[in-house]
Amino acid sequence: MSARRFSLFYLVSFAATFSLLSLQTVFAADTPNNKLNYLINGDLVNGWSLQLGDPANWSTSVTNRTGESASGKVKVETNDRNAKGDALKVTWDKKPGQGNLGIYGGSVDLSNLENDGALFIEIKVITPPSGNVTIGMDCGYPCGGKVSVSKNLKKLKRNEWDMLPIPLNCFTKEGLDIKKVIGPFTMSTDGKLQIELGEIKILKLAEGDLGCKTP
Repeated sequence: MSARRFSLFYLVSFAATFSLLSLQTVFAADTPNNKLNYLINGDLVNGWSLQLGDPANWSTSVTNRTGESASGKVKVETNDRNAKGDALKVTWDKKPGQGNLGIYGGSVDLSNLENDGALFIEIKVITPPSGNVTIGMDCGYPCGGKVSVSKNLKKLKRNEWDMLPIPLNCFTKEGLDIKKVIGPFTMSTDGKLQIELGEIKILKLAEGDLGCKTP
């Protein structure tokens, strides 16, 4: 299934997001709940791991948050933001073919949050995308849902942190079985791209926000 293009309505500036979140009920607790938290300060929450993929091997495991896919299409490493190693730097180079980054673990059921929650991605764009970029959630191949975020990323100011929230029902609308999520975050492109990631977690949508649900 082709990835639906994602509305720019959901692109929120970093400062505005914190103002917005102060009015929300946050699902995540002080102690990270690994059902709802996946990456915090550039580090994986317990129970989740990184995988990289390209046409040479679609499932290359990453240890210590450093590695590259089999043919070198995508590379991941740590970077320093406010402290040592508190950001994850990901680079897709100009090699042909698609490169995938994914966070994977045991199956989780997020169905009770389908129309109330969103995947919030704290991101900094260093090199904007030269091709189509998708963000998705995986429920075991070929099950999953993806949305295109290329235009969103191109709108961001380079080298500044922003927050990109994607409602969960945007993924289910594209085929995700939200009762058996094994990959709560995937990101893919066949072009060049360089980003940093700080946090990836599920938070509550603002009251009245229907996401991709038809009124």
